[in-house]
Amino acid sequence: MKNEKLTQNELKEKMMKEFNKGMVIAWAIRNCFIILAIFCLLGITAVVIIELVQSGGSNVIQTTIQIVNEFITESNFSNESNSVFVMHLVLKYIFITIICDRIGKVFKDSKKAETPFCDANVRNIGIISGFAWIYTIFCVEGLAGYEIVTATLISVIYYIFKYGCELQQESDETL
Repeated sequence: MKNEKLTQNELKEKMMKEFNKGMVIAWAIRNCFIILAIFCLLGITAVVIIELVQSGGSNVIQTTIQIVNEFITESNFSNESNSVFVMHLVLKYIFITIICDRIGKVFKDSKKAETPFCDANVRNIGIISGFAWIYTIFCVEGLAGYEIVTATLISVIYYIFKYGCELQQESDETL
């Protein structure tokens, strides 16, 4: 069995295949959450229509404002109504969809730049970190430890990529 070192072209080809796999996985996860968010929005619409029909259908705007107000002022999500629960799920799915979309862009930009350490990836990972913190603060019932740890790890990855990008630029300038 030979121990062969990969040439630079073979290494690039291998890296591109991995980037392609990552893009496909991120795309599939993102689309699943988009579909779930659409179903939740349809659920909100159904709840608004049902509450309008049950209350006599007097005022669409007033009923919608009442549902949104109930969502905003609700502090205990364990006793939430159906409309609050559905709106809460939609927010979660929107945040997760944005995060998955940005993860896909990280793979796409890495493929385009032929390195993971590029300015576009630093920007995308920074956005992922921001949405992870927003998700942790606003969409989690209480502050669960694993969400805080996850958001912190994403922030650490952001700073690692930022430093890696600076090193990559220095390396490119010296060559």
